[in-house]
Amino acid sequence: MDFIRNELVFSNDYFPLELVHREREISEIAYSLKLLAGKKGGENIFITGPPGTGKSTSVRSVIAQLENSSTIILPVYINCCLCRTNSAILKALANKMEVSVIRNLCIGEMLKALVLRIKVMGKQPLIVLDDVDMVEDRDIIHEFLRCHEQYGLRVALVSIANNKYFPYSLEHRMQCMFAQKTVAYEPYNTPQLKDILRERAKVGLFPGSYDEDVLGLCAAIAGKRGDARLTISLLHRSAAIAEQEGATCITVAQVRKAQEASLPAASKLNEVQKRIVETIGGKEIDARELYDALPEIAERTMREKIEELVAMKILKVERIRKGQGKSRKFSIDTVILEKYK
Repeated sequence: MDFIRNELVFSNDYFPLELVHREREISEIAYSLKLLAGKKGGENIFITGPPGTGKSTSVRSVIAQLENSSTIILPVYINCCLCRTNSAILKALANKMEVSVIRNLCIGEMLKALVLRIKVMGKQPLIVLDDVDMVEDRDIIHEFLRCHEQYGLRVALVSIANNKYFPYSLEHRMQCMFAQKTVAYEPYNTPQLKDILRERAKVGLFPGSYDEDVLGLCAAIAGKRGDARLTISLLHRSAAIAEQEGATCITVAQVRKAQEASLPAASKLNEVQKRIVETIGGKEIDARELYDALPEIAERTMREKIEELVAMKILKVERIRKGQGKSRKFSIDTVILEKYK
């Protein structure tokens, strides 16, 4: 028996007609950017909050509204998980403008060429850097912020990151320009997650294939983290399990199975991985501290096991500036950490 009638509804590419419980945040973002339509600039916005709290969806919703109401704005959404380098970011900007990037140019020259093209087009650029903390070289951010003084074109920058301290990784003189306005997203509570899930279920599942108990359990499980993506994923996985088992409807038993499958078991970790997890615990630690805390483990082995933990989504990585150089800061998802205690 089929329960899923629209797979897209459960994907990250789906945009609901109405984003419930984020009306205030969307209003703040829209108000800060509305000056763009009149070529008056607008404010650079830094949006922060835990994963799955609607940050990216909110911004893309506002962008869609601006595109429909103005022909002046040139919105460019860039996923920095996919575009981590300066050249990749500028290529994404060029693709949006439907122009070819001139090869063998340095970053400054590439940006200058694109800026001149934007000025000829008479457009006002709005650049969204989603997961901005994944950008490997922060120089491109500085270049965007300096466009007005260098080229006479104000670039409105919207940056999204889970880490609220990201602005402090930039040069001090750039921090205020980068985050002229900060919009902080709080985790969803369980009733809010259930409302979100109910709207997705109406569109994504067949009527009669689920009940309120199923929605409530998915929301309660994800409520520990306030993560909408997790609760949506749980419902989708539960429906898939129910289909595989030939059930007549989705039940809480399938939700429990989906929950178990979504978290890695501690028994799957080898001894080195367990020691890394135990060393980090519930705190944040930079790479050098972690290596120094486990001197008996060879650096090559450490690198391999850290990469494995990152791939398993147990270990979170943040790139930071340290002195004149760069480093990485590690932390562990506290919910997953409970599996190892």
